[in-house]
Amino acid sequence: MQNIVEALPKSSSLKILYLIPDTKVGGAQRNLVHAANTIGRIHTVRMVVLKKTGPLDKEIDRNVVTRVILGMRSWHDLRSLVRLSRIVKSFEPDVVHSQLFLANTIARAMKATRQYRGAVIAGERTADFSPPWKSPLLRWLCAFLDKLLYRFSDVILTNNDQLPVNFGRRGYDIARIAVVRNGIDTSCYTPPVPSVDGAIATICFCGRLEKAKNLSYALAEFATLHQNYHTTRFRLIGGGSQMSELKNQARELGIEERVVFEGEMEPWRALEAIKDAAICILPSIYEGLSNSLLEYGALAKPVVVSDIPGNRLVVKDERYGYLFDLNRPGAIEQKIAEALNDYAEALRKGASLRKRVTQEFSVHRMCQATEQIYREVSRRKVKKPECLA
Repeated sequence: MQNIVEALPKSSSLKILYLIPDTKVGGAQRNLVHAANTIGRIHTVRMVVLKKTGPLDKEIDRNVVTRVILGMRSWHDLRSLVRLSRIVKSFEPDVVHSQLFLANTIARAMKATRQYRGAVIAGERTADFSPPWKSPLLRWLCAFLDKLLYRFSDVILTNNDQLPVNFGRRGYDIARIAVVRNGIDTSCYTPPVPSVDGAIATICFCGRLEKAKNLSYALAEFATLHQNYHTTRFRLIGGGSQMSELKNQARELGIEERVVFEGEMEPWRALEAIKDAAICILPSIYEGLSNSLLEYGALAKPVVVSDIPGNRLVVKDERYGYLFDLNRPGAIEQKIAEALNDYAEALRKGASLRKRVTQEFSVHRMCQATEQIYREVSRRKVKKPECLA
C-alpha cells in the first residue's frame, strides 16, 4: 500500500465524497473502498453509505476515510436525502464519486437541482438496464432515469472497453466516458503449489448468488459433468438472493451431496477456499470486469468463463483460460472437461493469467488513473474517452 501511495502525485489536496449504496461484497463496492483507502492518504475523503453496511465495511480504513451511514429505507427516503444534502453542503467536496444506479441517480439529481455544483463522477458497470428478471416497468424506469440524468455527470467511469460503445449506441455522449480497469494487489495473493493429482476436483465459484451470475445454468451443467467425473464437487462461495433457489435445484438434480454452499465468508477465508479449487468458473450473463476473475488469476487458477466482453478482455482468446459460448448447450461442461483432461495445460494457462493480472490489472494503475481523473474534473479539463489503466 505504501508504494502505491508514494507513486501518486503530491500536488494540492482535493476533497472527495464517495457515494455508494451499500458495503456488500461486490466488485463495484470493493473497488470504490480500495480506491478510497489509497486516495484518502493524499486527499480528504468521506464515504456515504446510502443503505446498509456489509462485510466490506471492515475493509474501510477509518484512519483516512470518514464513513457515514444514512440507512435509507427506500429511494425516496426524504429524511436521508435531506441529511445527505447537509453533508454535501458542509463538506463542499471538489468531486462526488458515485457507484451503481441508486448512488449515481442521487448524485446526478443533486447536481441537476443545484444542491451541489462540483464535479460528479458516476461509476457504471453495464449499459444494459433491462435484465429479464426485472419487471418491464422497472427496466423502463431505470433506463429512462439514467438517460435523463447522465448529462449531469462530468465523467461516466467504467471498467470495460466495450461499455463506451454500448453507451454510444444508446445515444449517450461518449466524450463523457473514461475507462479505468479494475485492479488488485497481487502481492496479497500467494498461489498454492500446483498439483494435477487429488481425490476430489473442486469446481469453485466466488461471488454473489444472483441471477446475473447464471448459476442455475452452471448447476445443471455440473450435474452432467459429474456423471463422467465422479470425483468432482461444486463449491459456491458467497451469499445472495438465489441461495434457497439454487439449493432446491441441487436437490432436484440429485447432486446436493456434491454441491457445497459456503455462504458469505471473510475475504481471507474465501481466498483460502479458492486455493483448494482445481478450476474456478465465472458463468455470468453480465459483467463489467469481474474482481473474482482477477482474484482467480492472482492465485494462478485455471479459469472457465463465459464469452462476454469483460471476461474476454482478461482471458484473451483462451490464451489465459477457457471461454465458453453462453448460447451453446453443454458448453461450460465441455470446457471444464477439457481443462480436467489436460490439467497440466490448464495450470500453464493459470500461471500465465497470474502474470497478466500482475502486469495489467494492478491496484496501483487503477488508483493512479482514478486520481488523475479527479484532478482533471476538478479543473474542468475532462479528456476524451480513453483507457487510462
